Amino acid sequence: MAILYVTEFSDMARPGTYGQDSLAIPQLPQKAIQQVTISSSSIASAAFGQGTQFIELHADAIVAVSFGTNPTASAATSFRMAAGERRLYGVPLNGGFKVAAITTT
Repeated sequence: MAILYVTEFSDMARPGTYGQDSLAIPQLPQKAIQQVTISSSSIASAAFGQGTQFIELHADAIVAVSFGTNPTASAATSFRMAAGERRLYGVPLNGGFKVAAITTT
């Protein structure tokens, strides 16, 4: 069974002032972690929690993902993530956003 791990963060750590090239890393502790089972049908996560501004996605299989308040992932129109890839995204604060995933090749 393939899983999309969704880790929610409320802020980014700012270790110093380095201008536009500074490294952005999520501030621990995380707010929540969701595990979305990935299948050949689009499955959406629960809505991101209050205060979540950033999420990290990690898939253990090749997936296509889509965001929104009622997202549907499609292998043809959603963006693809490779197995083992991690991505960090900013999401609307308290926007009721979710992520949906579907297996793809």
